[in-house]
Amino acid sequence: MTKLIFDDTVILVGAFRYALGRMTYFVSVTADRIIHDWEKLPPHTQDLIREEIVFAIEHNNAGAPCDVEQWRRILSL
Repeated sequence: MTKLIFDDTVILVGAFRYALGRMTYFVSVTADRIIHDWEKLPPHTQDLIREEIVFAIEHNNAGAPCDVEQWRRILSL
């Protein structure tokens, strides 16, 4: 397994933060990419993503129900 370079991680986290809470197809695109690269992400980045998803869901700020389903896919990793 090849780790992501720092710039790739920063871009992925930026895309994640942009998508979280939005109601757009970009949520599923972002979730798919995170899932694809999950094992390559540093553990602290995985924790950050999980924490932000949980917080958004608990505060009803994770998007429409279909978007929440996408975020829950990541939480199940």
